[in-house]
Amino acid sequence: MSNTAHGTPAGYVKHYADGQKPCTECREAHLAANRDHRQGKAKSARVPAILLAELYLNASPEVQVRAEQILGTSRLESFVNRYDAGEAIAA
Repeated sequence: MSNTAHGTPAGYVKHYADGQKPCTECREAHLAANRDHRQGKAKSARVPAILLAELYLNASPEVQVRAEQILGTSRLESFVNRYDAGEAIAA
């Protein structure tokens, strides 16, 4: 298992990708990350791009600037273009 730190959720995935059983540290990290996600304690969340575009367009100018700083203007423009084209939010 090269280029991936043990004791991380990514390490857990890498073990399986390499055809290995995850080590104890990676398994514990994976379980902790899943627990945090279920309890609403995760540091990030997956959001459909179209929903993100809608939230961005309805946000205050201050929040829009912050989103641009974090996600990048070109990425947000891409999401907004898809939203403007009428792309549906996948369930």
